[in-house]
Amino acid sequence: MVGINYELLAQETVSRRNAVTLPSPGNRKPRRTAPERTATNGKIITFPAHDRHSDEEASAEIEALKTLVQQAIDALADGKQVVAYQLLQTLLTKLS
Repeated sequence: MVGINYELLAQETVSRRNAVTLPSPGNRKPRRTAPERTATNGKIITFPAHDRHSDEEASAEIEALKTLVQQAIDALADGKQVVAYQLLQTLLTKLS
């Protein structure tokens, strides 16, 4: 059971101790800005541009590897452990 004292709700005055005061705009601390980033000792590192052709070759290689892995999974599902092992060996030789 909960009791509500309506007399307290009717009081609209707030004591100074309980009053919440917001800082005035003049009292706010200035925001810190991020320092400017400059090259240290004049050293600038340049990165090589990506070659679109090499990205296409890499994606073709990845697809070939995915195909070998899928074939190995299918061989294991069929109970052909030796075939799956040989496919995984082929995969490892292509990676190294």
